[in-house]
Amino acid sequence: MPSIINRPRLSRLGRMRLELPTGWRRAATVNICLMSTCFVVLLSILIAAISKTGNVAQIWKFYTADCRSRSSGVTNTLLHLLLNILSTVILASSSFFMQVLNSPSRKEVDETHATGDWLDIGIPSWRNAFRLSRFKLWSWIILFLSSVPIHVFFNNSIFQVDSRMGDFHLTIATDSFLRGEPFFLPGASLYTDDLFSNYTRHEWSSDLPPFGDQRSFKFEA
Repeated sequence: MPSIINRPRLSRLGRMRLELPTGWRRAATVNICLMSTCFVVLLSILIAAISKTGNVAQIWKFYTADCRSRSSGVTNTLLHLLLNILSTVILASSSFFMQVLNSPSRKEVDETHATGDWLDIGIPSWRNAFRLSRFKLWSWIILFLSSVPIHVFFNNSIFQVDSRMGDFHLTIATDSFLRGEPFFLPGASLYTDDLFSNYTRHEWSSDLPPFGDQRSFKFEA
C-alpha cells in the first residue's frame, strides 16, 4: 500500500527562505537588500536636508538643545552609533562582493590551467585580480576605492556644535545707570539738562532724543 507522509506546513518566512538562491548567491541577495535599505535611508535624509536648507552644500541644523542638558550629547552619540552601523554594513557588503569578484569560476580555472598557470581559491588574492576578466577587475577596484572613504568620512557627516558664545554689550556707565536713571546710547552716559539745551528741532516728551538723531547730534557740554 502506498504510504502517506504528512509534511509540516511551512510558514511564509520558511517558504521565502526556500525560494532564495543557495550558497553565495543567497548571501549576495541578503547583502543587496541591506545595501538597498541603507541607500533609501541615506537618500531620504539627503532629500530632507535639501528641502530644509535649499542647498546641498548648506549645513542642516536639525536638533537644538540647551547646553546644560545631556540630551544633545546623547543624541550625538546615538546618531554616530547609527552612522557606524550603516558604514559597517556597507563595508561588510563591499568586502563580500570583493571576495566574490576575486573568486574564479570553474571556466576561468580550466582556462588558466590550460595555459599552464594557476589561481588561488578560497582566499583574497592579488594574483586572481589581474588574471580574471576586466569586468571583475574594474568592479573590484571601484568597490575598494569607494568602501574605505565611506567608512572613514561617514562620522564627519554629523557633528555637534557647542555654541556657548557670549551675547553681551560692553557699556561704560556711572552708578546712576544701575539705579535706572535716564541715559543715551550708544554708551550709557547720563545726560543733564545742559547737555541737550540746544536740541530744539523736535518736540519730545523728554529731553532724550532718539538713537538715530543722537548719531548726528553735536553735543555741547
